[in-house]
Amino acid sequence: MKKISLILIIIIIIAGAWYFGKGYFVSAPASENAGETSVTETGMMFAKLGGNAVYVVDQRYEKTMIVNIAYLERPGFVVLHETTADEKPGKVVGFSKLLSETENKNVEIVITDHKTSSAPKMLLAMLHEDNGDGIFQESDPALKDVSGNPVWMVFSIDDKAGDPKEIEIMF
Repeated sequence: MKKISLILIIIIIIAGAWYFGKGYFVSAPASENAGETSVTETGMMFAKLGGNAVYVVDQRYEKTMIVNIAYLERPGFVVLHETTADEKPGKVVGFSKLLSETENKNVEIVITDHKTSSAPKMLLAMLHEDNGDGIFQESDPALKDVSGNPVWMVFSIDDKAGDPKEIEIMF
């Protein structure tokens, strides 16, 4: 009788774990190469979470801002936006030259209307796809992540920040 009770308890536990945990074991669809590890040109390992990614360290508000790393799966631009109160993209304040579909490091972006007296507290770096003409236009669509969301990163403006080109990014 004790053996049968023990077996029933084990079956109930296994069935409960399967029933309540089945959503956690299903893989979500991802783009090609998402989740793979690749080697950057510096020899560092980097986990790809999708074909598009951007990373920017906090920095001083300068005429030329730096985006540390931008991965694009198609040619495009890194565009700096002011941020809205809820940290969403606002007015465009600068954009990169046309970037290739690869790893781009220390991308320089000239702020179009640079005024140190009205420095923002935060900026947003967003990836945009080129429409084929090689020139950034606000109508160029945002590049998306594997879930279909625009790829951007908010970073802070900090008068005490170091030189962003001297920051070593390690993943």
